[in-house]
Amino acid sequence: MANSCDTSATGIAECGASRSKRLLVVDDEPEVARIIERVAEELRFQVHSLSDSARFEAHFQAFNPSIIFLDINMPGRDGLELIACLAASNYQGKVVLMTGYDPRYMQMSSTIGTARNLVIAGTLGKPFRRQQILELLARLSTTTN
Repeated sequence: MANSCDTSATGIAECGASRSKRLLVVDDEPEVARIIERVAEELRFQVHSLSDSARFEAHFQAFNPSIIFLDINMPGRDGLELIACLAASNYQGKVVLMTGYDPRYMQMSSTIGTARNLVIAGTLGKPFRRQQILELLARLSTTTN
């Protein structure tokens, strides 16, 4: 039976407790988010993208994602702040960290996320190839409840 979804004040569909194949992309570069969205939609993910990290909590709570692709280096609230938010909310889904900057920053963020009991399911250096997204999402979708 399909869940009924209502559109919230954030403009995204709220779909109750089901998180199966729901991807939230948080990246301040819209073109990066669009590439990930297209690949995810091919794999039948419900996708929501967010370029303004200041609005993260509202979108995260309303969308209830099973997987989050999270850019680490963003203006305003960066990925480390959002990792803290996810840990505080006891997020049980998977997180993929992304950055186009120093890989050590991504490794540090991964270590912090893991120490805060988040499931860091992968990392993605920018620029990336479409095939990398396809393979990563295909792998993650087979392990997503």
